Amino acid sequence: MLNERKLGRQQLIYNLSVTNPEQGQLIGNLYDISVEGMQLTHVSRQSFAANVCIDLLLPEAIYGENHLVAEVVYRWGHSLGDESLGDEIYSSAGFEFSHLSVLEEERIGLLMADYGYPVRARPYRVH
Repeated sequence: MLNERKLGRQQLIYNLSVTNPEQGQLIGNLYDISVEGMQLTHVSRQSFAANVCIDLLLPEAIYGENHLVAEVVYRWGHSLGDESLGDEIYSSAGFEFSHLSVLEEERIGLLMADYGYPVRARPYRVH
């Protein structure tokens, strides 16, 4: 059985950096993305709040931009399980896009099409 929520997500062939442009700090690395949201790995909890502006560095210019800047809402995080780190670092975390323009949705679609692994080859897990 497939998890319907994950069907629109696409893993990319690159681990793109996602930063907090206001603080200039790395939030984490992109694991997968859709027009609804994204999952990051190696996430620094100190670099974002519940609502944060993110800056996703693109592998090349898409519609003349090398970055995707968007507002996201933190939804969930999985800690590394190392109690000495507390909740400062997550192995992965999920974010939902607050609002994307049509152009930003098209840029994400092109990013997924040009740099994504084939969907049929991706193993889906049921949670």
